[in-house]
Amino acid sequence: MTMPLSKKTLVVISLALTGILATLYTASYHILIANSKEAESHSTRQSIIGVLNVLAQTEDDFSARFADWSSWDDTYTFIQDRNTNYIKSNLVPGTLMNLKVDLALFMQPSGHIVFGTGFDRQTKQLLPVPIELLNQINPQTHLLQQTLAGANQTGIILLPKGPMLLTVRPILTSEGKGPIRGAVIFGRYLDAQAIRQLADMTQFPLSLQPLNVPTLPADFQRVRSSLTAQTLIAEQPLSEQVIGGYALISDLARQPALVLRVDIPRKIYLQGQQSIRYLTLTLVVIGVLGGGMILLLIQKLAFYLLEQQRTEIALQQAEEKYHSIFERTVTGIFQATPEGRYLSVNPALAEIYGYDSPDDLITGLTDIEQQLYVSCQRRKEFMALLERQPALTKFESQIYRKDGSVIWITETASVVRDEHKRVLYYEGFVSDITETKQIETALRESEERYALAIQGTNDGLWDWNLQLNRIFFSSRWKAMLGYEDSEIDHSPDDWLSRIHPEDVLRVNQEIATYVEGLSTQFESEHRMRHKEGHYLWVLSQGFAVRVAEGKAMRLVGSQTDITERKRAEEQLLHDALHDALTGLPNRVLFMDRLGHAIQLSKRRENYCFAVLFLDLDRFKVINDSLGHMVGDQLLIEITQRLSPCLRSSDTFARLGGDEFVILLEDIQDDNLATDVAERIQQELKQPFKLQGHEVFATASIGIIFSTASYERPEDLLRDADTAMYRAKGLGRARHQVFDPSMHEHAMALLHIENDLRRAIEQQEFQLHYQPIISLRNNRINGFEALVRWQHPTRGSM
Repeated sequence: MTMPLSKKTLVVISLALTGILATLYTASYHILIANSKEAESHSTRQSIIGVLNVLAQTEDDFSARFADWSSWDDTYTFIQDRNTNYIKSNLVPGTLMNLKVDLALFMQPSGHIVFGTGFDRQTKQLLPVPIELLNQINPQTHLLQQTLAGANQTGIILLPKGPMLLTVRPILTSEGKGPIRGAVIFGRYLDAQAIRQLADMTQFPLSLQPLNVPTLPADFQRVRSSLTAQTLIAEQPLSEQVIGGYALISDLARQPALVLRVDIPRKIYLQGQQSIRYLTLTLVVIGVLGGGMILLLIQKLAFYLLEQQRTEIALQQAEEKYHSIFERTVTGIFQATPEGRYLSVNPALAEIYGYDSPDDLITGLTDIEQQLYVSCQRRKEFMALLERQPALTKFESQIYRKDGSVIWITETASVVRDEHKRVLYYEGFVSDITETKQIETALRESEERYALAIQGTNDGLWDWNLQLNRIFFSSRWKAMLGYEDSEIDHSPDDWLSRIHPEDVLRVNQEIATYVEGLSTQFESEHRMRHKEGHYLWVLSQGFAVRVAEGKAMRLVGSQTDITERKRAEEQLLHDALHDALTGLPNRVLFMDRLGHAIQLSKRRENYCFAVLFLDLDRFKVINDSLGHMVGDQLLIEITQRLSPCLRSSDTFARLGGDEFVILLEDIQDDNLATDVAERIQQELKQPFKLQGHEVFATASIGIIFSTASYERPEDLLRDADTAMYRAKGLGRARHQVFDPSMHEHAMALLHIENDLRRAIEQQEFQLHYQPIISLRNNRINGFEALVRWQHPTRGSM
């Protein structure tokens, strides 16, 4: 039995409408659920972030409250002198109650606690400081070290009684200046009352639980595995009406410590459920009413309207798409005739060529070859290529803009032909590549300058790929060490194995320090082994190429031969510490070695040394009679004659003029010093033959032995000089061992000389006349003149 068309149509429409409504309901249901869940998740996370911001602001406010305590002259003084008036005035229970703190602690940099107390705000009683807190705050902990370096730190620490909000601030003056004398620490427990205050501020119920405790509630345990250092926020529904938002909170040591839960009403979820119910009702009504209306319309207009609509939509979409591309693209689009006229252009091409509009360009450019291209030959090449091939890409040319300026363009074009293969027009795209060309030119010039600069410096280059652990060495780098290109590979050992054994550890440490970012530059002076076996001094400099997180991927640098500079430095150092005439150590080097000997004698009980101070007798007579040239030659001859009298460990130095000194180190017997002095006298008894003259030279020698009383080299050399002058006073050409009475006698003579100078200035001398009477006849035969010194302290002298 055949079903009537209307019934068939009704069945088809009913089934189709039912399917559409079912599909629409299913899709809408999933979209609404997905959107509501996503919106609920986003809203929950925003609420958690808001609560965390309030908690962070609470920490900042808590820290700022004690800025006046840490940067206060009274606190700065108290942490040092520990005066009790400060405690009585500022750290009584009433003050702690007003501050709303449960802990106050004042600590010196050494870790010594000047004042510390806990406080029970319920009973208003002082309590001991929790020992668990002291274990986390001491000079060895990162927390206190950061504070003593000048950082204010605020955060949460876990104590047996519960989490505590803690602020640690450096103690400075009221002007905020150092040096830092310690740290002031205040704490407040995050108890139930504190959590309620936070809940009132955020208008959400809050709960706070330690992360790693066996009694953690079940809902906290379910999300604990989801909370990591990378995922600090999670959420899960607690019921149809409430969703729980969870946040991982770190303590002061930046370690996960607490989990915060925010109970948030599920308004978005409930609204989504309500929307689904409305959607269901709406779809049912639409299905009933729409089914009847569609049945009537489809019977009359279905096929006609459907086809008409499809055709119009397709045409409209195609037109809109073409219009959008043509008008809005930043790439120029054109159609041009083989004769050199533009048929159509888009606004982007007009802008590239410097025209106000596409019409302005079409009317202004009537001959593309002559008016547009800088080189007419390029236009001819453009057309010739399109004659041989249907399309071309990246055809680069220079063209004139409307204002006469020259730019670079690249063209991609194809040719459109009629049925007889004749060219109708060209169409394609144009892009302005002027900036790219400028960059290429600048890069090429930069590379040329770099190559010329490298050639001019004569340095060797190296490029170390830290990922592959391979180094590129330039030919100059290898030639500097005497090698051909093929003789050195790309291994870091080819560099490091050639470093002098005394330098290799230091160079490795310098490289490691720079690669790890602990130093700002890599610059190392060290010795490198040449192919022939000797060592060169080189300067290696380099910089690191790092990725965003700071990890070094490459080291690139240069190597410079500084051997000649090092030799010059060594020569300058030698000249600065040695006498230019004799080549002996000078006063600076001798005093340094003498100071070292004094310190060594204080550390080693059995270590003794002696100093001999030599002064040539009557040397001035030789200079004045035979000339300074002969005198200088005599000094050189004396140096050469006396040097064999000494051990290799002894120091023979010239102080200047005709003065020499000898340091005899680690002597076991004082007789060694006198034996050396006698050998010197024996050597000097032989005459010197200088420029045809026979010259005799003698020396007066002062000897002094090391004692514990000497702290400075200058004092010891002064007493050796005193002993030398005593030897000179006893007849020259001899030696004299220093005795403390010599110094006392010298000081007495100095005082008498000073007193005599003052007496002359103060007119303390008085002239007295005493008559001379003859006993034979009692007559005055004359007078005796006497000068008496009226000393201000010693009386008449």
